[in-house]
Amino acid sequence: MRVENYGIEATDKPEKKKKSSVKKKNGAVVTTTVTKENGITTEITETTYPDGRIVTKKKSSGCGVHNIGVIHLGTFNLDDGKVEAGSIFSVKDENAEPLIGDELKSNIDKNGQITINDIVDSDGKVKPDYRIFDLNGDGRLADNEFDWFAHGGAASFDKSATSISADNFKHSVEALDTLEVGSKPDGIITNQERVLLHSMLDAPEKFY
Repeated sequence: MRVENYGIEATDKPEKKKKSSVKKKNGAVVTTTVTKENGITTEITETTYPDGRIVTKKKSSGCGVHNIGVIHLGTFNLDDGKVEAGSIFSVKDENAEPLIGDELKSNIDKNGQITINDIVDSDGKVKPDYRIFDLNGDGRLADNEFDWFAHGGAASFDKSATSISADNFKHSVEALDTLEVGSKPDGIITNQERVLLHSMLDAPEKFY
């Protein structure tokens, strides 16, 4: 949550300006549209990833009536719709227990990716520092769990992935943090959210 202060600007006639830009970043196409109307600036960013996922983020600022802000004497508390880059490492469960251990953090910083052998031990059990990958809490790493993280938080029929990139891990954690309808990225990923995701990923397999 960001906190920003604004002064009061009076105007006697409607004002509306709009501009758009398109950029490519890490293989994704990012379209940003900025609209200024009656003292309110609204920025909408739509990111289309190579796997077909489309993520839309919206933020607004300025003086006026807008449904994204809560006004307190000229101060807007704005939800910018995303988790900051480094903050995914601090995600916790509902009991305030870290979901990402030191070994996992170090591995991402050092290698920029995560492999199956990093996640499980010699007995095939998920290591404690990697427990975020064990969605249903059975102590094992299922193929659909690994594939979902490998594709940046999206179910895919492509089962050829052998590693999870740092970017895809970040996108997956952000997606998991907002899985429940109406939830906001708050750095808390509950057991209910993780089990819900596992059920969604596991559902198609129950038909075979």
